[in-house]
Amino acid sequence: MNNKLNSPSGENLCKLNKEDFSKEIQQKQTQLFVLRNAKGMEVAVTNYGCAILAIMVPDRNGNMANVILGHDSIDHVVESPEPFLSTTIGRYGNRIADGRFTLKIPLDAERPTLLLSHLGYQTLQLPATGLAPGSDLLLTPQSLQLAEVVVQPIDAQQVVTEAVSRLSANYYPHRSMSTTFYRETVRKRRKYITVSEAVAQLYKEEYRSNLQRDRVRLLKGRRLVSPRSGDTLAVKLEGGPTLALEMDLAKNPGVVLSPDYLLFYRYQLTDYVLIDDRLCYAIHFEPRVRLPE
Repeated sequence: MNNKLNSPSGENLCKLNKEDFSKEIQQKQTQLFVLRNAKGMEVAVTNYGCAILAIMVPDRNGNMANVILGHDSIDHVVESPEPFLSTTIGRYGNRIADGRFTLKIPLDAERPTLLLSHLGYQTLQLPATGLAPGSDLLLTPQSLQLAEVVVQPIDAQQVVTEAVSRLSANYYPHRSMSTTFYRETVRKRRKYITVSEAVAQLYKEEYRSNLQRDRVRLLKGRRLVSPRSGDTLAVKLEGGPTLALEMDLAKNPGVVLSPDYLLFYRYQLTDYVLIDDRLCYAIHFEPRVRLPE
């Protein structure tokens, strides 16, 4: 690891300036240290309680990003409403609860300072020397005022209705050609009686056109069929690769997303999911009236 303390402002990846962390606190100078390994990873720390300010690592695309919540200046460290933000736990990690220990301070240490902190209390700073044996150290309670959070129920049916009304704005407005993989199986009980696979090109017209202009072209495929004669009738139940075109509910809403049929279903929000780093609703729906079987 290389110490980049004397690097000019702005040279480090975390964009922290050493001037913002240079301050005298209780007659001791605070500083910024930026450590970097051979692969470019950076860790920025300050000698004030060894607070970690930034950890710069590459993401899956190779872009460097800070993966922790840190501070922009020494004033932010001292005045932080959360005393444990980005601080280190030390070498003991609460294994000395209800015990006794000895702090050894080098004789040549210049104005050593103790920092005592606990969740829900202000950090206490005091000189490490001159404490009388048996001294009681009291921490001042500190509360953190949280911002108001408004929770509103989500009407699942309204979400679906608005999504249908915005199809023309959200659907892809241009023609597209994509290469896809197609697989279709027919199973009789636990046995597969036919398996069809293919690499295909899928041509899609814009949203305003109908399904008649969409096309599927098979580039290469294979098919495995059960040799038993009793299974041949079930093969006729296959839909074929063009069936995927009819599953495009934006162009072919049918009785599922047609505005005239939305009131025939009961909708319920069941979960939130991430698709392409976007938060989406998972909505379950079922008919309001069930017909006898």
